Amino acid sequence: MKKSNNYIGLGIFLNGLWLLSNQFDMFPDFIEGLCVGVGITFILIGMYKENHNINKFKDYRKRLFTKAFGK
Repeated sequence: MKKSNNYIGLGIFLNGLWLLSNQFDMFPDFIEGLCVGVGITFILIGMYKENHNINKFKDYRKRLFTKAFGK
């Protein structure tokens, strides 16, 4: 069995949070839309990661955070 993919897990969590919020009206519409969009994005990145190497993306993300926070 393969190791669990964190991107897919986070995306499913955000979409589940949206479903709960949609049912019980917990969040404003903007936050609900943000949860759906970011959740679907994470699921798609996770699906891409299953078959491709994303080390370039990880390196770019690290450099971006290093520049932004000045470590």
